[in-house]
Amino acid sequence: MTLQPNSVILRGGLNLVTPAMAIPGGMVLNGLNYEADASGYTSLEGYERFDGRLAPSDAEYWSMPVQLSSGVSVGDTVTGATSGASAIVLFDADIAADRLVLAELNGEFEDNEEIKVGASVIGHCRGNAVDNGATNDEDHRTFLKAAIERRRALIQKVPGSGPVRCVFELLGEVYAIRDASDGARGVLHKASVAGWQEVPSKRLLAFTAATNEIVSGDQVTGGTSAATATVLHAVILKDNWGSVGNPSGSGFLIVDQQTGTFVAEDVLSVGGTASVTASGDSEPVGLPAGGVYEVETHNFYGSAGSDRAYLVNGIGSGFEFDGTALVPLKTGLSEELEKPTRVQVFSEHLFLGYETGTVMRSETGTPVQFRTTAGAGEIGFGSPIRALPTAFSTALVIIGKKKISYLTGTSIDDFRLDTINNKAGGYAGTDQLVGELIYMDRAGVRSLSATQKFGNFRSSSVTALIEPWWKAKRKNKVKPVGSLAVSSKDIYRLFLSDGSVLSIYVGSSKAECMHLSYPFRFNCGWGGADEEEEELTLVGAEDGFVYQLDSGNSFDGEPVTGFLKLPYNSFGSPNQNKTFFKATFEISGARQTQLGLVAEFSNGNPDQPHAGEQLFDVTGGGGIWNVSNWNEFLWSTQHVGQADAYIDGNGTNVSATVIFEATEDNPHTLSIATFHYSNRGLAK
Repeated sequence: MTLQPNSVILRGGLNLVTPAMAIPGGMVLNGLNYEADASGYTSLEGYERFDGRLAPSDAEYWSMPVQLSSGVSVGDTVTGATSGASAIVLFDADIAADRLVLAELNGEFEDNEEIKVGASVIGHCRGNAVDNGATNDEDHRTFLKAAIERRRALIQKVPGSGPVRCVFELLGEVYAIRDASDGARGVLHKASVAGWQEVPSKRLLAFTAATNEIVSGDQVTGGTSAATATVLHAVILKDNWGSVGNPSGSGFLIVDQQTGTFVAEDVLSVGGTASVTASGDSEPVGLPAGGVYEVETHNFYGSAGSDRAYLVNGIGSGFEFDGTALVPLKTGLSEELEKPTRVQVFSEHLFLGYETGTVMRSETGTPVQFRTTAGAGEIGFGSPIRALPTAFSTALVIIGKKKISYLTGTSIDDFRLDTINNKAGGYAGTDQLVGELIYMDRAGVRSLSATQKFGNFRSSSVTALIEPWWKAKRKNKVKPVGSLAVSSKDIYRLFLSDGSVLSIYVGSSKAECMHLSYPFRFNCGWGGADEEEEELTLVGAEDGFVYQLDSGNSFDGEPVTGFLKLPYNSFGSPNQNKTFFKATFEISGARQTQLGLVAEFSNGNPDQPHAGEQLFDVTGGGGIWNVSNWNEFLWSTQHVGQADAYIDGNGTNVSATVIFEATEDNPHTLSIATFHYSNRGLAK
């Protein structure tokens, strides 16, 4: 009896359409919470709540030897009487305790100094505080978990009611919008070391009869009212700044630090020079309640630090935000129609898309002004706008409900609109640029790529191998609710209304699809790089929390569970009986990765004998997997190693299902599977 090893490289993703006997051995029949990548299949990273405070996953603990004269309690802050060092107590300790377990150490305690809680001396330090200084693995896990959970408990929901309606990053700061507690308005908040802080509203002061240009930083004074205010932004909506004796334009000022009350026909002066006429008193700039925002950031103004965020949500007007003030985007449409749903920057113009099928274009380099006399314009697209993605910096793609076109050019002089598809469109919130443009339509997820030969575009499906899954989703009227791009991983994630998530790896020649499942419900998201150029992926959830994806090793404190089922592999001899002895997986990741393995033979024939029966339930993919007969195996190499599982079974083919559950372990990657077997007689 000759023992034969046969290896398969794990890649290709889900395959639900190829006949079972023809599926390549490295593809997947089903799975949950593994993502495809260049190395194979990697278990899903965790996520954790976010409000600007220190991340739970970065928590540490310190073990400090002490001699106590009185006990301390969890949460007490101990300070060094001499050093001024401080830390927070993680576990109760009575006077018999010889050490304290601490978190958030600030400074360095000195040997033999008095330590205090408040003004009370509670003992002496008897040595240095040791970072992660447990004496055994069990205590280390206990202490570290306490430090992590302490941080987690501090992080709060965005104040207000309902789901998070917007989350985005601008100039290194993270912002979120949620409806007020009474549901009457939207409120903008900023993440900080103290959690979410409301961004104060500024005021809008409308004017007419402009005779002298007003700029940011000017102070205006009412000639009749004597009211004053500091100008943050000045926006001209009609005509232009005029001159003395020739008053012209109308628009509005965004002001702050107002004293008094402006009145109608109040002539506002800057430094004694009459400049504009107020239309009445200023009004707070407020966000509407409801909707889900789309956000784009861009620097139209040239100098470093002049980036702005552009926000739309289909409920009211759009806004420009500079980190301090919201500036309404007034295109000239009526208040009833001024409700853009999509926003994009292209050729130094701001484009706004509407449910009415209209696309509005700002003046060149001036995103808050839409005067047609200065280069702004309107495109009558004829189909409700679902997305305005850019492609390769040379084209603005306009995806409608039933039509797709693209715009090229740089200004009103050479803009040109061409049609890609006039019979089908796409879904809102599904467009992402991950190498190439990806979006979802009624048939599934597609990529839109440029064709060099003809200078236009072609669309191709990236989900053809999981068509049965899409068919089931369509039958149950499941719709997309949003998407995110994880550029550092070449991953596109699509979030659906039933809570399921599709992960698509686009870093290989063919897209590879996998199923994910998060406990939260997605409402909005943001993906990009922070100020340190680190990937930042945020989700605004229905429960009011903002979560940072790909951060930490748990689902906000709960275990990450998943499985990966490989196809039935006969190793080129489908009619040959075999005895299977062992499965070996090449794994990279954290040491002490613990996995479960289920081996099934002859296409899952229940009459085939199995060994070591146990029950292990995994929920996902629309059902529950009840799999038994699994052997636990432990892989303990630091970087790349092998995990062996003795499967002991007979059949014409074999399928392996790998199972994991992790709360503290880093993600692991399965790269190669090797099955050891010997041939027997021909199957009858």
